[in-house]
Amino acid sequence: MSTAYKKIILMFSKNIRVYKFQLVVIGDKSVGKTTLLKRFSPAKERFLYGVLGLKLDDKTKVRLGLIDYTGGDDNFADFLYDGDYLRLFLKHEKINGYLLLFDVTNKDSLKNLQRWLHIVCIKDNVVKILVGNKCDLIDEQQRQVEHEEAKQYADLLNIPYFEISTLTGENMEQMFITAARQLINNVKKRRLL
Repeated sequence: MSTAYKKIILMFSKNIRVYKFQLVVIGDKSVGKTTLLKRFSPAKERFLYGVLGLKLDDKTKVRLGLIDYTGGDDNFADFLYDGDYLRLFLKHEKINGYLLLFDVTNKDSLKNLQRWLHIVCIKDNVVKILVGNKCDLIDEQQRQVEHEEAKQYADLLNIPYFEISTLTGENMEQMFITAARQLINNVKKRRLL
């Protein structure tokens, strides 16, 4: 490869900004945390961590690391929640945001997000997104959380709300793009301080 060619590649690559962020997926058992990570996990045997790459425009790329604090074992979640370990983990400085996941067919899973918010709201300058999962299962009999009810809750918390399907991928791209844009805005705000 010629030196001139290498310089051209370097010149173009310098104009591209790559951001790296960590998002933790939190919520009750069986809301779809592991299914969400399965879509992006490089290791198919373990669903503790997933990676998602987004290209927001020609000069901005984002790498989102997705973490399931339970490691795919929801029985472990109850143990973790009661201990100081989870509080320390969820407030770790390298965590940039949280996906607050609930199941639209299980009203209790939305109510139980209060306990998670109690932990994560302590940490400032992080992105939080309320996510109603399993919209692919919705019919009048199955839905327990109405869209407007969840939207009002998100508005009260001053965070975005998305209804997604981790099974079909519905609305997931827009959710991650919104998260990425908010994360970048947080970085830019901190630079101005």
